[in-house]
Amino acid sequence: MSILDQNVTGEGLVTPRMREAFANMSPWMRFIGIFGMIVCVLYGLMIIITLAAGNSALSAFGGLPFGTGIFLVLLIFIGLGFYLSLLIYQSGSRMKSYARYNDLAALEDAIVKQKNYWVIAGALLAIYLVLVVLFLVYLAVM
Repeated sequence: MSILDQNVTGEGLVTPRMREAFANMSPWMRFIGIFGMIVCVLYGLMIIITLAAGNSALSAFGGLPFGTGIFLVLLIFIGLGFYLSLLIYQSGSRMKSYARYNDLAALEDAIVKQKNYWVIAGALLAIYLVLVVLFLVYLAVM
């Protein structure tokens, strides 16, 4: 029976080296999370300003109705990017709490947030790959 099959709690599950790694990852995860949120807000503002500029700014995308749809889809993806950045930041903050206070609930929460991050990132990657294939098929047909 491996340790993963046992119902064991406490400090014995996390080695000192793992705890040090969590403590060292935390500032970088929080930095990347904050940076990602700032970039998403800036991109969102640029899209909103472009939408406010009106039809002339959207003429390259087929005019107002079609261009607005594209920009709204971009806003959705920016929102997802913001959420992913928030998950990274929260996970890093929870790892910091674990490293400082030996709070296993914080470590568990950090790992759950990481799981959510990777599930969403994987789904977005799958969507992106499908869109790339569709675009390549479209180019081949043209």
